[in-house]
Amino acid sequence: MQIHVARDGHRMGPFSLEEVNRQLAAGSLGLGDLAWYEGIPNWVALSKVPGVGATGSVTSAVAPSIPSVSGTAVADWSYGGFWIRLAAYIIDVIIVGIPVAILRFALNPSDPSSGHPILVFVLTIAIEIAYFAGFWSSDFQATLGQKICGLRVVSASDFGKISFGRAIGRFFAMILSGLIFCIGVLMIAFTERKQGLHDMIASTYVIKE
Repeated sequence: MQIHVARDGHRMGPFSLEEVNRQLAAGSLGLGDLAWYEGIPNWVALSKVPGVGATGSVTSAVAPSIPSVSGTAVADWSYGGFWIRLAAYIIDVIIVGIPVAILRFALNPSDPSSGHPILVFVLTIAIEIAYFAGFWSSDFQATLGQKICGLRVVSASDFGKISFGRAIGRFFAMILSGLIFCIGVLMIAFTERKQGLHDMIASTYVIKE
C-alpha cells in the first residue's frame, strides 16, 4: 500500500506503510497528518490508516490537510483570510438578495419595502439558512461566493464535509459574530488559523485552495 501524506497543504510521498511508521517514530510525521491511499474517497487522519502506528508508540502532532476533490491529488492551500472571505460574503449577499427582493415584491407589489414584516423576516431567514447551510453541507462545501473565491468550509477535526445540522449552527453563530460589533468576524484577521467566532463555535475552518 502506497500512502500519500499531506502537511500544511503540501503533499509528500507516496510512502510504504513501513516508511510511514518509521517517520512517525522519528517524529517526522504525526498521527494528525492526513493521508490518502488508493481505495478511499477522501483524505483521512494517519491514525485511521490500517497498520499505521502498529510498530510502536507514536506521539501525535496535529498538522491539518484537505480532502482531495479527485481522490488522487491534493492542492496547495492556506486558511482563508479576512478579505477574501469578505469578498465571498459580498457575492453571497448579492445572490441571496435576489430571491429576497422577489419575495418582498410578491408579498406587496405596490410597496415592496413595507407589509408583512414578520413574514418577510421569517422567510428571509429560511432562504438564508437554505442557501448557506445547504451549500456548506453539500459536496461543494462552499457557497457560490466562496466557490468563486476558491474557499471551502471544512470540519476542524478531519477536514471533511460538515453535516447540515452543524451548518445551521454555524449560520446562527455567524449572525452572533456580527451582532457583537462584528468582533467575531474581525477575529478572522487575527487568529492563527483565520477562524471567526462562528468557526470556533462550529469547529470549522475556511480554507483556500
